[in-house]
Amino acid sequence: MENVENANLTLKRGQTYTFTISASGHPFFIKSVQGNTYADAYTTGVTNTGAQDGTLTFEVPIDAPETLFYTYQFHSVMTGVIAIED
Repeated sequence: MENVENANLTLKRGQTYTFTISASGHPFFIKSVQGNTYADAYTTGVTNTGAQDGTLTFEVPIDAPETLFYTYQFHSVMTGVIAIED
């Protein structure tokens, strides 16, 4: 995703993904609905949700919804779609 704005992602159920975050002041969340609050954060299989520095790990559950979103908490334009496939 580096150097690509708001890239859409496709992830596979049962796989583990690590996101390297270096965005002080920009908490990173995986969400069940689009938007820039953390209220709808998707936390199943997610380690270090809201990371600003370091890593966020996402072990995609077998029963994950078909569509999730990623966002930075304070900037609604910094968002993208995560398609979940088998």
